[in-house]
Amino acid sequence: MQVDSIGGSRYILTFLDDSSHKTFVYFLKSKDEVYEHFKTFKNLVENQTERKIKTFRTDNGGEYCGKNMYELIKSSGIVHQTSCSFTPMQNGRAERLNRSIMDKARCMLIEAGLPHYFWAEAVNTAVYLLNRSPCKSVEKTPEEMWTGRVPTLSHLHIFGCKAFGHVPTEKRKKLDHRSTPSIFIGYCTDKKAYRLYDPKRQSVFVSRDVTFDETTFGSSMLDASDVRENKTFYYFPDDPVYDGERRVEQEIQSNDVQNTTPLSVERNQRERRPPKHLEDYETYLAISKDCLDPVSVEEALDSSEKDL
Repeated sequence: MQVDSIGGSRYILTFLDDSSHKTFVYFLKSKDEVYEHFKTFKNLVENQTERKIKTFRTDNGGEYCGKNMYELIKSSGIVHQTSCSFTPMQNGRAERLNRSIMDKARCMLIEAGLPHYFWAEAVNTAVYLLNRSPCKSVEKTPEEMWTGRVPTLSHLHIFGCKAFGHVPTEKRKKLDHRSTPSIFIGYCTDKKAYRLYDPKRQSVFVSRDVTFDETTFGSSMLDASDVRENKTFYYFPDDPVYDGERRVEQEIQSNDVQNTTPLSVERNQRERRPPKHLEDYETYLAISKDCLDPVSVEEALDSSEKDL
């Protein structure tokens, strides 16, 4: 990514289970952390499913083909399949998964009006929703295929909306605020709680008791400099939706037409000559008044030249 996340990460590491289509995502500060995260992922899935990883399919990236990864995969009896160089279509499911995740995260950031450094929170939320969404490849959702339980969706809320996290009695006095105005940025995977961002303290905290205002996005609580950061707008001059600058341009052109006189167009006075390969050709135009072509089928059949 072009900017660091709130936690300082710059890379995304995703693992896709080919059977249930469940997705696991990890955030890295450098690609050297792939080895440690793979060990964590391996221990997690083998303990949860009581089954061993048999095949591991990746591209030819150095983070997957390094010495430590090679020794771990070999000692675990895992078959490591890699795609050919410059052939990402051989690992098409993983490539399509990354595209789907980034499309969802991009839409959520733009809709909520949040700066780019919230990308990790948007990606984490996109994966959370993707695991609980229907999939064509399996009969159930990936989360249900993995856990065997139908996931509940009653706790889902709009990403980036304004939220008010409850402040426990132990952390406030009598006249203090009972809630903290914040921005909803996702769900916790290790506890039943929501992830919230406090714009005043510029920190992320977790709360179970949250009141959501889904009619307003929390980006309005950020500083103007944070909202405008890394935000680029693209427009096309011919687009009827964007008419502010075009209207000014048309007014300027109309004023110029009224206040200026027509300018004479200077043309090139160079003598035009035919190319060398056409110098030995001469073309003539011959016009004959006596040559009259028939204009209908009857005239053609009655013509004296019909047998020619």
